[in-house]
Amino acid sequence: MEPLKFVMLRATQKQTVVEYQNQIAKNDDFYEDSSKSTDYYTVLCDKLLNYYAQVEIWYQEDLHHKAFNAFVHKSGLVERFWPKGYLGLSELGRPDILFVRGDKKDYYPVLREFRDTFKIYYSAGNYYCPPSQFGWDLVFVDDPRHIEEVREKAACPAVELFRKSCVDRYFPGRKGNGAVDIYFTCNAPQANIKGLRFFLRIMRDLKDVSALCVGLKDTGMEKEFRGLPVHFTGFVPRTYVGELMARCRIGLILSGKEDGSPRVLEEYLCSGLPVVIREVATYSPVYINPMTGVASSDENMSKTILRVLGNEKGFSPREHFMNNLTMEISARHIHDLIEKHDGPPPMPQH
Repeated sequence: MEPLKFVMLRATQKQTVVEYQNQIAKNDDFYEDSSKSTDYYTVLCDKLLNYYAQVEIWYQEDLHHKAFNAFVHKSGLVERFWPKGYLGLSELGRPDILFVRGDKKDYYPVLREFRDTFKIYYSAGNYYCPPSQFGWDLVFVDDPRHIEEVREKAACPAVELFRKSCVDRYFPGRKGNGAVDIYFTCNAPQANIKGLRFFLRIMRDLKDVSALCVGLKDTGMEKEFRGLPVHFTGFVPRTYVGELMARCRIGLILSGKEDGSPRVLEEYLCSGLPVVIREVATYSPVYINPMTGVASSDENMSKTILRVLGNEKGFSPREHFMNNLTMEISARHIHDLIEKHDGPPPMPQH
C-alpha cells in the first residue's frame, strides 16, 4: 500500500442520500460498512484503500446531508464536506491525488487550492471536456473516439479509457431462462435522454415481446403503452434492481452519446444479460463486444432485439464482467494508470 492520500470530489447525490438515510434508520451497519453501499463511487473508493493509505470523498457542504460530515467507515474510508464558502480548505489536508467526478464549477476553488496535486478528471458524458486551465495529469473517457478531442481541448496528453464497474454484490446473475424478455430502465426526468418514445415504437413493432420498464410510473405516458406487454415498476430501490434483472433475458439501452456510460450497462453485464444498444451510443469495446451484446442501427432495432433473444446463449456477458469489470479490477485499473502516467511518489516514511 502506498502512503498517499486519494480524494474524490463529488456533487450531491440525492438518491444516495435518501437511500443512506433509509438504511441508517433500519440498520446502522449499512452506513458504517462502505462495502455494503449501493453507490458505485463509494464502493470504488473503498476498494482503492487496497492501494492508498488514505481515501476520502469530499462533497459540497451546503447541499449534502449532515450524515456525510466527516464520517469514517469501518474500512477507513472517509466521507466529508469541503467547507461552505471554501474557507479553510487547507485544513482538510492536501491530497496527493485529486479525482474530479463530473463537470461542476463548484469544484474550481478546490482545484485552485490544490494546484500542485496529481489531478484526474472523469465525466461519464462523452460530450464533456475538462477545462484546460487546471493542468490535468490524467483524463478518463468512455469512448475511444473521444480521446483525440480531449487531448486537444483539455491540453492533456494522458487520456485513457475508463473501466466502470457496478456494485456487483447486488447483481447475482440470472435465474433460469428469464420470465420477461426485455429490461428497460427509464425515469420521468430522463425520458427523452433514455429514449422512451423510441421504446414505445419498438414495443408496438414487436407486439408479443414482454418488457419491464423500470423507474417510470404515473407520468401520463404509460397510457400510450396500453395493450402492450409492458409493466411499469415505478421507483425501485437499488438493492432490488438486481433481482428484477435476474428475471429478464436481455437488457436494452436506447440513449445516445449524451448519456455517456450509464450504470445500467455494467449492471446488465454483471447480471448476465446480453445488451442491445444504439449504434450512435459511444461505449468502449470493454463493455460492448461479441461476448456481451450488439449495437444496432435505429432502423433495424426491432430485428436486432429478436435476433439476440433467439441467440441469448451465444453471449457470455457475466463471464466477461467477472474477468474485466469487477470493482476490484476497476480500482486496480485507476491505480495502474496513475502509476503509468507518473503519479505522485509515495511520501517519505519516518
